[in-house]
Amino acid sequence: MRYRMVLTLAATAALLAGCGGGSNTDAPKSTTAAAAAGAATPVAPLKDAQSKETKPANGAALTVTDIGIEHHEGFDRVVFALGGDGTPGWRIGYADKAVQDGSGKTVDVPGKSVLEVRILGSANPPDSKVAAYTGPNPTSDASAPGITGVYESAVFEGTTQLFIGLNGAKPNFSAGPQSNPSRLVVDIAA
Repeated sequence: MRYRMVLTLAATAALLAGCGGGSNTDAPKSTTAAAAAGAATPVAPLKDAQSKETKPANGAALTVTDIGIEHHEGFDRVVFALGGDGTPGWRIGYADKAVQDGSGKTVDVPGKSVLEVRILGSANPPDSKVAAYTGPNPTSDASAPGITGVYESAVFEGTTQLFIGLNGAKPNFSAGPQSNPSRLVVDIAA
């Protein structure tokens, strides 16, 4: 009887020892950042600071579900995770100041320049049937020093409006979609 108890305790101790000892890694704070972390090249060449526009797919009904910020060699990246149906369009360009669609209210966005991001083909959560992003507003990440913050404004007439505050004076940028999961990626020269 004693022999069996000693064997059971020894086996239990060995099993528990095998479960520990690994390094503890914290889960990523943003699912978007984790999904795009493997990409180390811009989604498109960072050749200019001109406005960029692409039309959404017909019937697109997308909602921003997460916002992630990353720093890579030579550029910072903002990732907008999207839920719903379709492929997004976008209109992205520099604004003299951040002004909300619909209300006309000015949003205080610190930095030397403001990059306005409009995600076309957007829908409010009841229409897209996905929960909207409820994280911090603004979103920021000290590891991406070129970005002061990402400010979510509103969905108005099928467009989600966001502002990216930048420490640089209108740096070059590029934008493009990624899938699985659906995302709009904005890369900004550092």
